[in-house]
Amino acid sequence: MYHAHRTVLSPEELRKQRRRLEESWDHFLRDPRAAGSSSIRSVVLESWSRCVQSGVDPRRKATDISLKEDQIKDILQYSQLYELSFPVLQDLSLQVKETGYLVTLCDPKGHILFLDGDHQVLKKAERMNFVVGADWSEQSIGTNAIGTCLEVGQPVQIFAAEHFCVGVQDWTCSSAPIRDPISREIIGVVDVTGLWRDIQPHTLSMVTMACGTIQSRMNQQIAGARFELSERYQRAHRRYPGNGVMALDAAFHPVAVNEEARQILRRHSGREVEQWWDNERIHAALFAARSPSGDEGMYEVTLEECGIRVVVEEVQWSGRRVGYLLILRPMGSQKAAGPTVAWGGVIGRSPEILSVISRCDVVAHTDVPVLLLGESGTGKELFARGIHQAGPRRNGPFIAVNCGALQKDLLASELFGYAPGAFTGASKTGKPGKFEEAQNGTLFLDEIGEMPPEFQVHLLRVLQEREVVRLGSSQPIPVNARIIAATHRNLEEMIRRGEFREDLYFRLHVVSLTIPPLRDRRGDIPLLIDHILDQLSKRYHIPRPGLEPDVFDFFAHRYPWPGNVRELKHALEYAVLFCNRVITWRDLPETLRKAGLGDSDRPLAPKNADPPVTSGDHRLAVGRSTLASPRQSLPGPVKSTPVSRLEPDPDVANAEPGGTGADREQLLQLLEEVGGNLSEAARRLRIARTTLYRRLDRYGIRKRLKIE
Repeated sequence: MYHAHRTVLSPEELRKQRRRLEESWDHFLRDPRAAGSSSIRSVVLESWSRCVQSGVDPRRKATDISLKEDQIKDILQYSQLYELSFPVLQDLSLQVKETGYLVTLCDPKGHILFLDGDHQVLKKAERMNFVVGADWSEQSIGTNAIGTCLEVGQPVQIFAAEHFCVGVQDWTCSSAPIRDPISREIIGVVDVTGLWRDIQPHTLSMVTMACGTIQSRMNQQIAGARFELSERYQRAHRRYPGNGVMALDAAFHPVAVNEEARQILRRHSGREVEQWWDNERIHAALFAARSPSGDEGMYEVTLEECGIRVVVEEVQWSGRRVGYLLILRPMGSQKAAGPTVAWGGVIGRSPEILSVISRCDVVAHTDVPVLLLGESGTGKELFARGIHQAGPRRNGPFIAVNCGALQKDLLASELFGYAPGAFTGASKTGKPGKFEEAQNGTLFLDEIGEMPPEFQVHLLRVLQEREVVRLGSSQPIPVNARIIAATHRNLEEMIRRGEFREDLYFRLHVVSLTIPPLRDRRGDIPLLIDHILDQLSKRYHIPRPGLEPDVFDFFAHRYPWPGNVRELKHALEYAVLFCNRVITWRDLPETLRKAGLGDSDRPLAPKNADPPVTSGDHRLAVGRSTLASPRQSLPGPVKSTPVSRLEPDPDVANAEPGGTGADREQLLQLLEEVGGNLSEAARRLRIARTTLYRRLDRYGIRKRLKIE
């Protein structure tokens, strides 16, 4: 056992001790083999021997600067060690600033990442390149506290001529290692350095305590990350029943594995999880070619040698990737409910939503046009993207066009493009339209029911001929894009009224799929709440809030969600921004608060609701605690009531299928309630803005209020 630190000596004794060390150092360099009987401490003597074997030049005056400024910035930006150490190092720097000492943090290779302390001493230290980015490993500059600490893995104090290189012998330094709480590998070193005359015996203890504080902070982070991984694993286990589920930490160590995953691995690889996972080729196959799809952070890998398909999902916590979820399925398995990258963003496992996903998966592998039907906010574009991602055109572009948001005079140029100089202000080089941009990919025509009738004939021609002619040109351009259209309107009723071409309808309506409204798949609401809160906490870098039980019950069981998933997202985002850890009634948007509380401070009893039915997930935890009591359960169908007080006007309702209808006075009242916000008014009426404009024109409101 070696002595890590030195005792207190008087100035005269320090000088004598330095001279003795210099004599021993000189003697060692002349004959390293005869140094065994020396009074040099064993930790120093062993380090000197390593330096000789490594060919370190004892005459070196300074070390090398290995890291450039941009490299250091990259390291510090993503270094969790630096992030957790910084407050501790600042405190330590304040303690030593008036004592002539410097504080450093180094990476496991001995590179200085942080340096602070007495400015006069800093200037002197620069002569030996004691600066950020410098390499203080033993291999570079010989025996020193930083490099020797990394070699022996224990706290070390090095004084004066105990340093192997002459350029460092005017200094004394004390270092202690920081270890990964799980692997116990050294991930960094904290060091305190000063001139040899200022040596203090307590510096090593101070450094060791600082490392202990940093490791304690790391333990807290790891505990939080493990808790997040565990929760995400439990939710994935519920969301994908019958599939193998694994949770891995950031170092790819298994944290949790279900029995299905173990059985899949035994059957297809002949090994247990621990044996299978300890395989560098598996690591490389799963993570080397990482390419997440969209903001879900998901990607799919096929392990041919094992016959297993793996969907990998990154797990984020406190703005940092802390691990991965792996969903394992045998190749060719058709067992329901297994995720793919294409459907990773569709949250739910109700029979209604799984049925739609199953049918979308079937049509995705064909090239037929698809018409997606459903109320606003049900996620039609999400399903359109899923069909694109699941099909053979996944590597091509996905171009989305909202037909209801384009002005009539811009539709042709946006969809078909224009030739150079086609009109005043046109680009001199021309511009391709959306059909050309979607070449070899998918063109998604959202709100197709809002397309003006006079333009529908042009769209029909492109679909029939599979070629476009840019405005101002006569040259046809072949196009090869899959068409997916969507609408919340009743196109058959529009055909009867002459508002939509029947031939275009049948061209688009080869396969139609209806996305169920949220009120018809209430069993998915807890999963959606869970998922949305996860996303919001990551986006705003805040702890994930919980929901007050009454609010959760209102969301899951009673509110009709006329705006569907979009309304749920907006409501939760509003609440997350204003809540304090737990979402209560006062944190909800006014519309929902009134719907749930009425004019009182107590939740209203459910109206026109069927008796609830029991579900295995009735105690699903939302946030950091279980928010639904054991007595709560997922409900049966609920008869929806409109969120606003507008009553349907028969004439308008017949003229505008899919909307709630309103007479002139009620429209004026609604505009007053929303402060003239037409987007919010259209959302409450569940119609497109263009439809709202037509109603305002019909009643003369647009002209009266001078709405542009």
